[in-house]
Amino acid sequence: IVRVSSKYINFYAISAHAPYVGCKTEDTDVWWTSFTKTCESICNKGGKDIPVICGIDGNVNTYAGGGDLVGALAIKSGKQPSNFPLFCDHLNALDWIPGSTFRDKCKFDYAIKPGTFVDKRAGGLSVIDYFLHSRNVQCLDDSIGRVPELILDVDVKDHFPIQGSFVWASRSRWQGRQSRNQVGYDTSKFGDTD
Repeated sequence: IVRVSSKYINFYAISAHAPYVGCKTEDTDVWWTSFTKTCESICNKGGKDIPVICGIDGNVNTYAGGGDLVGALAIKSGKQPSNFPLFCDHLNALDWIPGSTFRDKCKFDYAIKPGTFVDKRAGGLSVIDYFLHSRNVQCLDDSIGRVPELILDVDVKDHFPIQGSFVWASRSRWQGRQSRNQVGYDTSKFGDTD
């Protein structure tokens, strides 16, 4: 979790990687609960109105029943895995939106054949990587998709790189630290080692 703060910009950028169901080294329940608590404590420290953008390998597909926060793109049918409700609990606790699950936010070719991961077991593409964002962030229409310039291997065996464009309103109260030009200097202290 990184807070990007300057005179005119202030937001949180998060990169995360969740364990998959059945992972032997990390418990998915513990990870999602801890991730939610960590995001709440850090991102709310500066005030709830600071924009948040999160890129996550959630290792979870979306299923019907995700509520209003989850879009219909690439929704699976069948029994939900145990990590899907944890994913939804995370979204609800932080009031974040998985922008990459909404068809209108995705580029045409991505919306037709969505996929961020080559699922060897299921034999096809799965969407397990997401852009999550707070409600005060707008994911631009037709902006989310795979990045062909970063796909170096013709036969992708794992994750596809994805990109998206996000905007939010600038507010004067979001101003970060004071400009160095505005900080007063005591010229009598120049050269003084104390």
